[in-house]
Amino acid sequence: MGFLRVSGTSIVDESGSIVTFRGIGLAGWLDMENWIIGFPGHEQGIRDSLQQVLGKERAEFFFDRFIDNFFTDDDVKFISSLGINVVRIPFRHGHLMRDDAPFEVLEKGLLYLDRVVNSFAEHGIYTILDLHTVPGWQNQDWHSDNPTHTAQFWRHRVFQDRVVRLWEILAARYAKNPWVAGYNPINEPADPTGQIVVQFCGRLIEAIRSVDEKHIIFLDGNRYGMDFVGFGSPEPNVIYSPHDYPPPAYMPGSKYPGYCHLTHILEPEEDKTYGTPVISQHDSPDQYFDKEAVERVFLGRSKYARETGTPIAIRSTTPGGFTGVTKTSELSRRSPSARTVSGSGESAP
Repeated sequence: MGFLRVSGTSIVDESGSIVTFRGIGLAGWLDMENWIIGFPGHEQGIRDSLQQVLGKERAEFFFDRFIDNFFTDDDVKFISSLGINVVRIPFRHGHLMRDDAPFEVLEKGLLYLDRVVNSFAEHGIYTILDLHTVPGWQNQDWHSDNPTHTAQFWRHRVFQDRVVRLWEILAARYAKNPWVAGYNPINEPADPTGQIVVQFCGRLIEAIRSVDEKHIIFLDGNRYGMDFVGFGSPEPNVIYSPHDYPPPAYMPGSKYPGYCHLTHILEPEEDKTYGTPVISQHDSPDQYFDKEAVERVFLGRSKYARETGTPIAIRSTTPGGFTGVTKTSELSRRSPSARTVSGSGESAP
């Protein structure tokens, strides 16, 4: 079996045949997100709270059992029965690194990844390794395990160096494994200045390619995977993956078609490199969304891939609603993120 690779706007196998991914994300397991698990706050906070109540030994026992039982071979069999052929594996850096030994990589965490990669491979399913949280937090939101709402990762070189070192080790470990479709070295970066993220992505590519020349690299744009301003010409065998969450699918009280109250103002600010704004600071946050509006947002977020002739790979999206969308099935059917994906159509929670 050969490795997958990028060829123009497609992903192809060793023979050159186009491979279309039908995928999900294994969220909530090696990276506990509260909207999946149901606890308040961020993962480190719940870990600290349980340790205060149970004590260190019992808390460690609890989380070890969580890892063992939250996801099992029965889940792999079920996923396989759905016809899925790729699964994105989000994981937090805390399984692989400790702050008191910042450049050492923990074998226990590597074995977690080995287990899931091998389990899916036995059923003919590819995996994408997704570093979902990093030291110092790559974005300002809770899903990077961030209790501060500031992305310190971009301010401190040591945090960046640790992630580069981690990917040198991971890429070397899986360099000969063709069932790993590729690496997503940092999920949804949000560099407030927009000036550091592109250079850092270049470091990641260089580090991975120093030990692994074959695997696809999936790079997210800045501002939570939406902005590829400044990325320049595409690198070989790299996919630039926008994240496309149609606002009506996740904003409280939204209707589709109908009005959605946007809470993020995406207008460029002075000295910041931002692209593809949804609205300006002078527009009303109450915006009407229908098929055309959803498509307009998608086309903005996928502009880089379309203009550079690289695969449009939506790795993270919400094609249906969970906060009040009245016509979820219609949104799923009409959403460009659910139908325009080419090559690597992974739709992750």
